[in-house]
Amino acid sequence: MNTILFRNDSVYQYQRGERKVAEAMTHPLMVLGFDVYAQAPTETIRELRSLGFDLGRLREDTWQGRRAWVVGSTATDTLAREFWVDQEHLLFVRLVQLAPRSGPTPGKRDVAEIHFNRYRPLGQGWIATEVAFFNNGERVQMEEYRDIVADPALPTSLFEPGPWRAPGWVR
Repeated sequence: MNTILFRNDSVYQYQRGERKVAEAMTHPLMVLGFDVYAQAPTETIRELRSLGFDLGRLREDTWQGRRAWVVGSTATDTLAREFWVDQEHLLFVRLVQLAPRSGPTPGKRDVAEIHFNRYRPLGQGWIATEVAFFNNGERVQMEEYRDIVADPALPTSLFEPGPWRAPGWVR
């Protein structure tokens, strides 16, 4: 019953169904993996700049055997936040950024990567059915999605940040 809810430009964190955190946050994965395909380009540009991406830096590279655009860094820059886009399909496939390290060596930074993999058609677009999270090259989390439905009818209350409980939870 621990949950994180991303809604518009905010994040809400729950422990045992009780809200513990509510704060402003523009989530880069929501912008790059979803919003970019549905909102005005000027809004996406504004959000990406506010997240610290240098949109003036663009290079070509290869990702998983496919040509990709890399936005935000140069080939020798290992500190800048960057995202990768499949050139043929124009789909977001990778985010690379430095993340603060906790534990015995605070102040040092880890390299965090998120990969959007296994795209498949859905509705009028495409959806990544696998999202992999890496820290310094080691996979730390894997999300796999199945039984995905385009444009389902969802109650608006599902995304309201009040007392929150996911459907199907049993106390």
